[in-house]
Amino acid sequence: MSEMRVLITGGSGFVGLAVAEAVIRHGGVPILLADRMPPAALLAAVGAGVETQLADVRDGEALARVIAACRPSHIVHGAALTPGPSAEIATAETLLTVNVAGTAALMKAAVGVGRVLLLSSVAVYGPLPPGPGVMLDEERPPAPVALYGISKMAAEQVALRLADRLGIELAIARLGPVVGPFEYETGVRGVMSPPLQMLRSAAAGQDVTLAWRLAADWVYSRDVAEGVLSLLRAERLTRRLFNVGSGVVTDMLAWGAELARAYPGWRCRLAEPGETPSVVYGLSEERALVATARLAAETGFVARYDLPRAVADHVAWQRALRRRSP
Repeated sequence: MSEMRVLITGGSGFVGLAVAEAVIRHGGVPILLADRMPPAALLAAVGAGVETQLADVRDGEALARVIAACRPSHIVHGAALTPGPSAEIATAETLLTVNVAGTAALMKAAVGVGRVLLLSSVAVYGPLPPGPGVMLDEERPPAPVALYGISKMAAEQVALRLADRLGIELAIARLGPVVGPFEYETGVRGVMSPPLQMLRSAAAGQDVTLAWRLAADWVYSRDVAEGVLSLLRAERLTRRLFNVGSGVVTDMLAWGAELARAYPGWRCRLAEPGETPSVVYGLSEERALVATARLAAETGFVARYDLPRAVADHVAWQRALRRRSP
């Protein structure tokens, strides 16, 4: 395969930066497109060879100019707003224009690009608590509840329709809840993931309390990026829709216990009745296992970061980032 030039919309965000790092690791060139660039330390952490472009994903003419100038071989469309339930009313109009209209603008500008990958979310499935034999698979009928999940479902349908009309090769990756390197306060996410909040507290020597265990298929950002690259690099895909998850359900007490290995003496516990938890949850309910058999069958991808490895890698990455930051 010739050198991959991957345009990543939402390139200054959490998942976009993780994907860019993976593109470089596989010998390609990532082109970050965003309305503003990430902090210098995070951009440096991506690696040498990254290119950047400033544009609003809702501006179809700007997107067309960028694509014509950069000539990407692939596009990862990750630009999105991800407000929590407390902010969805205030941000409703902007959420829909970025997540849905932005997807339409991107698809119209992407004619002629080799493959477009839309980053979606398991939020489109709606709430499904974990349990024995319970999992979110691609055949499950979507039933989103929050506006974010509704917008991602709409974006999928818009992308599929325009791909058919415009002759674009499209794949959709529904991501489980992501944690790990490159997460930071972008202003478009409701709250930081509980593992990042816990890691920051541990580094500061502050014990934490949790509202409840919050079990979910938490997937490490470097695994997400490799899953995305597997879909870009696959010679042929027989399906369009794929889940990307870790393959295991873990909870925040287990993450806390693992984190305590790196920070001896630090404590993570459930809050007592009447006690205000110190970790804020962006998810209002627990999430079931994310089925990834389809992705594995089509691309051979298998998540590599189990809980101990994910926590150890994230701790090391955050320590290196602090040394790099001014």
